[in-house]
Amino acid sequence: MKIERVKDGLHAERYMRGELADGTTLAHLVLERTAFSKGRFRVAIPKRLDGRQAAEFRQETFHVDGDEPIALARLIKAFIGAPGHAVMIQDTQASLSDPWLSRCEYRELAKAYDGEVYWAVEGEALARVSDEEMLSVINCASFYPFSCFFYISSSGGSEEFTASELDRVAERLVGIAVGAFDERSFLMWWRDDLVPFPL
Repeated sequence: MKIERVKDGLHAERYMRGELADGTTLAHLVLERTAFSKGRFRVAIPKRLDGRQAAEFRQETFHVDGDEPIALARLIKAFIGAPGHAVMIQDTQASLSDPWLSRCEYRELAKAYDGEVYWAVEGEALARVSDEEMLSVINCASFYPFSCFFYISSSGGSEEFTASELDRVAERLVGIAVGAFDERSFLMWWRDDLVPFPL
């Protein structure tokens, strides 16, 4: 697996905008406020392909067979390992009242906003878990569509998010990852001028 810079930034932006448009309140805030021209797009693809072959991002017959999911887990761990860095993963299908959520090992990471669920991933302890355990955290969230938001956190302990907290996530955004190909890979947008890309 390799992470490549995307040469056709406008095509990548269109794809990412389409994924965010189907997302949560936070995804819509990010769509409204993000100047995608300030960042760079990257995609995780198998070594056998080049960026031109993988340019469509959504190909139901295209199967990723490398360690792309583990790469995302490592990226999240590397990012949250720095003080004040956090990742928010949207969940478009769960609600806090779902019975399975009360039995979920990572239940304390789930936070609500107006009926929506977000998985708040931050802190030194989570940065030190194994790659497989971080992948389990990521897999708690629904994948249709999958989006996670990398941002500079002001950290809060409540179970509910407020509108102003979601505003702060959008304002302090460093990167976005959305699902690509068969949902086992990801397209990334990153503000290298704010935080160097961790991988």
